[in-house]
Amino acid sequence: MIPHGEFPGNVLHNLKALILLNFSVESYEFAYGFLQQVPNIEKLEVYCSSFKEIFCFQSPNVDDTGLLSQLKVLSLESLSELQTIGFENTLIEPFLRNLETLDVSSCSVLRNLAPSPICFPNLMCLFVFECHGLENLFTSSTAKSLSRLKIMEIRSCESIKEIVSKEGDGSNEDEIIFRQLLYLNLESLPNLTSFYTGRLSFPSLLQLSVINCHCLETLSAGTIDADKLYGVKFQKKSEAITLDIDLNSTIRNAFQATVCV
Repeated sequence: MIPHGEFPGNVLHNLKALILLNFSVESYEFAYGFLQQVPNIEKLEVYCSSFKEIFCFQSPNVDDTGLLSQLKVLSLESLSELQTIGFENTLIEPFLRNLETLDVSSCSVLRNLAPSPICFPNLMCLFVFECHGLENLFTSSTAKSLSRLKIMEIRSCESIKEIVSKEGDGSNEDEIIFRQLLYLNLESLPNLTSFYTGRLSFPSLLQLSVINCHCLETLSAGTIDADKLYGVKFQKKSEAITLDIDLNSTIRNAFQATVCV
């Protein structure tokens, strides 16, 4: 009934939170009709289900005004067949504008969060855990839209090589500014070689953890500004190491010490 939109009238219009667990459908995707019936949900959690794509609409002949416009929290966990979330679909733009928390974990075949440039103007918390198919999270254009991001945690993703991928022939002078990012945790990313190849600025960053990222020699080939950052934590149970000359130098020294060992 849910995927085919078979609930009568507006019985689901007052629903604020929805959890789907062990949900299996033949089409392997959310149905557009169902999402229209829950226009006011603020929190959507999907666990242990067979979806290959979450937001997939093929030119529906229905009004898309306000689709998911109230959704603030999206959590996707243990979706072993998920290939794409579908953020690039233009019909969910109202949802992207208001999303505040995105949590994606144990989605083993997902390659990236957003394959094309999109905008997350109000995203404040981003958590990615055990997504072993990820090679990067998003493009530089998408990263530049994260003006309100405060917390970013990326952990236990075996294939990820960089957090932000450069678009086209962009130079190393291209800069991304994470204006409100306070906490950044990169942990157990064995193939991570850089955060971004261009310039980075973290004017508000207070805490940085780089733990078990043995291929990471520097966060970026470009310059990095992080004026408020005191040090970097390289082990869970140890104190942060005070910055040497700058952030890149501190990470490089820690990398070389690991190689020597």
